[in-house]
Amino acid sequence: MSKATNQINFEGSFLADIAEILNDIHQDGDKISLDALFLMEIISLKQANSSFPGGLFSKCHVVGSAGECVSCLDVFSNESDVDVMCVMKSMTAFERHPGRGSSEHEQCYQFDDTDTLPGYVKLKLIILEDHTDSNEEAATFLPSCEIRQNVLNIYNDTSSVLFSQMFQLLGNNMSVNWFNNGPSFSTSIKSDDQNVLTRKWAHINSVDSVVAIQCREWPKIADEWIERRREYEWPAGALIEEVVETGCCLVPIGGHMSCHKDLEWRISFVLAERLLIRRMSFVQRFVYSLSKTIKKEVFGVFSDVISSYIIKTAILWVSEESDVSKWRPKMVLLYVRLCFLKILNFLQADFCQNYFMRACNLFHAKYSEHDRLALIDIVTNFLNPSHFLKTLNNIKSIQNVKKNMYNYLRILSSHTSTLKDLRNGILYRYVSEETMNQFMKGLFSKTEEADPVVAIKYLSRLLRQVKENNDQLSDRFRETLVENLSALQIRAVTADAYRNMTSSPEPLSTQQRFEFLQNLIEESKLKATELSVGGLTQIAHSFFSLGCVENCLHLLNPIVDMTRSKPQIRMNNYMSMINLLAVNLFSDPSCLGISSPLRPVVDIQFYSFELPMLTRDINIECLLLELQHAYYSNLCFGTEGFTFKVSLDPVIYACYMKFKCLRRMEDNIGSCVALREFEEMTNKGICHRYTALNLLGCCLWENGYKEKAILMLGRSVRENRGRLATYYHIAMMLNGEMRQRFEVCTV
Repeated sequence: MSKATNQINFEGSFLADIAEILNDIHQDGDKISLDALFLMEIISLKQANSSFPGGLFSKCHVVGSAGECVSCLDVFSNESDVDVMCVMKSMTAFERHPGRGSSEHEQCYQFDDTDTLPGYVKLKLIILEDHTDSNEEAATFLPSCEIRQNVLNIYNDTSSVLFSQMFQLLGNNMSVNWFNNGPSFSTSIKSDDQNVLTRKWAHINSVDSVVAIQCREWPKIADEWIERRREYEWPAGALIEEVVETGCCLVPIGGHMSCHKDLEWRISFVLAERLLIRRMSFVQRFVYSLSKTIKKEVFGVFSDVISSYIIKTAILWVSEESDVSKWRPKMVLLYVRLCFLKILNFLQADFCQNYFMRACNLFHAKYSEHDRLALIDIVTNFLNPSHFLKTLNNIKSIQNVKKNMYNYLRILSSHTSTLKDLRNGILYRYVSEETMNQFMKGLFSKTEEADPVVAIKYLSRLLRQVKENNDQLSDRFRETLVENLSALQIRAVTADAYRNMTSSPEPLSTQQRFEFLQNLIEESKLKATELSVGGLTQIAHSFFSLGCVENCLHLLNPIVDMTRSKPQIRMNNYMSMINLLAVNLFSDPSCLGISSPLRPVVDIQFYSFELPMLTRDINIECLLLELQHAYYSNLCFGTEGFTFKVSLDPVIYACYMKFKCLRRMEDNIGSCVALREFEEMTNKGICHRYTALNLLGCCLWENGYKEKAILMLGRSVRENRGRLATYYHIAMMLNGEMRQRFEVCTV
């Protein structure tokens, strides 16, 4: 350590204290992020392929800070950006081994680095059956500019105004804009949500999407990385082998000022980088996150030159050249300083070596000589020991953390074990609840959703996928995912049985239908006593749909009774965290039944395959929303990826089914009591109020409270003026009323 470095009191900084406290409480935090990423990649692939018959992409990888599990460590900003790489299904690339891992349906391209900058290649089409080195025919190269333009054309056919209207239709006041960003296409999302929790975890500020071609082998230009001598053995041999197995990707962007720019593709190691950073220690990733925050304010107008990728490159080099096994949270600022010293070295040499490809200069054509000298001055001044800490403390986002978070963390630092459990409980609830609900909305393609048999097969594949990723998912998340997929599979089998029963000349008795469902539940290995509110409501839905009303009531009564005495906590408002904190302090973590606050609340979604067995009220909701989706789909391309699903809070749907069951049983007193419970629950500030108010209005009308029903439907219109279902409910009610009066007059 130099004399200049010794002048800085690294351990005395409040940032060192924050790093030490977060190091203690962040344990298991990565598991929560990986749970969300597992579902996010499935959803992203569905949405990316939704507009194209057969689908263009084989995989979607969430990369960047979100995929590297670094964004969850960023306590210094409210930005929530996601980078997605979509791998082309019909193309594959190679350099040395033709056809490695490719199928007969893929076009195969070979690297050609003639007259290209290091790190860039042209892709030459190869016919595998006749692969020779002869140059008798002119080579056919795949132009990167055409692929990029095709993606741009797709987005140019969309309308940001229409997408904003769709979001409002679904109850979200959000606006969307698109713009080109190098090889990727960026979607900017703005929301008026001021909730600090949902703004960070539930809402994404922007999505950068890039198409890529997979190369399943390690490129020659990066062979040196494998053989490189590493004094401190980071990364270790086993991790190096794993990294090499990821191969590389080709993204459609050429080198700066290259004469073959329109034909060139950039070699990307984004999957290798993601694997390395996920395996880093907490301290390494905290340094990476903090360095990105610092660079935005230190470099100012030059922050595009010293990009986040330059910061990532610096932390990878510093990790390899230092003994990271000895890195301590108290010394994070020393390691931040090492990263910026590395960047200073790059600037002084006018050469920033790509971590995997030493010959590739990341600074090539990025700045003028005047700008390079200015950047050297900026970094030198920043690293000056006399005001290094002062500069850091004056950064606005760091000041905000010191003002709003530091004192609370210090107070709680003596209770890190409790704090860790509470923090992980809240974070798990927030992340799992949001991602699970988004996942259940976008679960099926149109083909899968239209036919219950196809849906059953798809759900079976998903359940197998969950089991195959058993080691990558946390126990709680896996259990919640299996519960909801299994309950949905029972619904799909029920829909198929209902379809067969309605066409059968000999309908099954109520007892036979009950036994059929009981066998389904036993086969799924679900236990009613261990199910969440959402899971139990889904099972009750199957009994309700097949007319087993008494059995349905047996499942519904505990849900309604429990939530009246102990309301469920939805992670959707300012008070969610406080309420969950209070409940967690006195709850038994081993109890995972319907009363457990640890279980995420998963909404009830209604799917096309079960439309014939839904009530008329819900049918109207589903069909009208689908009609509006079709309207937007005809107006602009790209709307197919947005899910238009009627969603209900599980407790609201339980109240609705309870009322309907008692009406079918002609229990007038019981139905009146159930209606009061339904109204009480609807007035508690629940999610999806529009549909809840509509269904409550329909039930009030059915029970003879007609004026109150119209008032309730009026509230529904005020809740969302863009939706059409309310007007149809009112029209159906008035039509029935007029018929009834006409019949009385006729008599």
